Amino acid sequence: TVIADSLGPTYGIYLEGLRTGATIYNNDIFYRSPGSMVGSYSIGLHARSSDRIVVDHNRFNNPGMVTAGSHAAFMIEDAPNTDFRFNDVNVMSAAGNPLEEGYGIFIQVSTGIRVMNNVVATSMTVTLTSATFKVDNQSTVGSLPDFNIYFSSTGLNTLLQQYPSSSTAQQFPWGGDVDRNSISVNPHWPNLLPGSEDFHPRSQQGRYDPALGTFVVDAWTSGSLDRGDYNLPVGLEPAGENGNKVNMGSYGGTAEASKTPPAPTSPAVVAVYASSITVSFTPGGATRHTVAVSSVPNFSAVIVSSHVNDPRVAEQV
Repeated sequence: TVIADSLGPTYGIYLEGLRTGATIYNNDIFYRSPGSMVGSYSIGLHARSSDRIVVDHNRFNNPGMVTAGSHAAFMIEDAPNTDFRFNDVNVMSAAGNPLEEGYGIFIQVSTGIRVMNNVVATSMTVTLTSATFKVDNQSTVGSLPDFNIYFSSTGLNTLLQQYPSSSTAQQFPWGGDVDRNSISVNPHWPNLLPGSEDFHPRSQQGRYDPALGTFVVDAWTSGSLDRGDYNLPVGLEPAGENGNKVNMGSYGGTAEASKTPPAPTSPAVVAVYASSITVSFTPGGATRHTVAVSSVPNFSAVIVSSHVNDPRVAEQV
C-alpha cells in the first residue's frame, strides 16, 4: 500500500542502479488512503539507472487517492531493455481534485522497451498534462509496445511523445506499426475500491472471485479475454475454456484467468456480392460478435472486419 505524502516523493517500489537486471512479479501496488502530493509526485513503480528490468503480472491501482500533485503508475528513466508485460494499471483523479500531471505509463531515456499484454485504464482531470502512455523520442528506438488495452473514460486516450523541444499528442490508435494489435475497450474490472481491489476481468463463462475462492458468472465479458499475444501459450488458463489464446492483464496465462465464452458455431457464407458478403452463424456465449475475413488461420492478418476499429486490419475498407 502506497501512502501519498506531500513532504516528498513517494513510491510503491523504487529501483536504482540494478544494471544486471531484476524481476518484479505478482505484486499489488495499491493506493488506499487519500493524501496530497501538492508540489511533488507519487509513483507506483519507479526504475532508474537500471537495465533488463522485468515487470510481470502486477496490479497498479490509484482510484483517486492522490488528491493533488502528480502521479504515474509506472515510470522508468535510463532503464533500457525493460519488459513491462501482463500488468493491470488503473489511474484516476478524485472528483473535484485534479492532478497537476497524471500518467499510466511514463518512459524516459530508455531504449529497447517492451510493453505488451497490459491493460491500462485512466480517468483523470489535470491542470498541466496527462497521458495514458508518455514516452520521449529517444525511448522509441528499438521499443515494441503491442497487444495492450488502453482505455480512458474521459475519451482522451493519449500517447504523448516528447521531443527535445516539443511534444506531440496522438489519440488512440497511435498509427503506423505502434500497438498494431492493441485495442481500446473498457476492461470491466469487478472492483477498484480501496481494500476491495479485484482485477479479474468479467466473463459470462466464469471469472475467479478471490473472496469466494471459485469462479462466478457475469452478465458481460471483458474485451481483454483472448486478446494477448497470439504467439504465446495460454499457460495455466482453464483447460477447454481458454479460447486457445492468452488473456491480457495480470491474470493472463494463470489458473485464475477468466474463462472464454463458447465460440459461435455453424459459420457459413450465405451470399457473396460485389462489395459485401452475408454470413450466418449460431451465437455462442458472448453478447457481441465481430465478423472478420483473414488470409491466415490465426486471424493475425485481417483483410476486412465488421468492427470499425479492429486493430488487425491494415487499412479499413
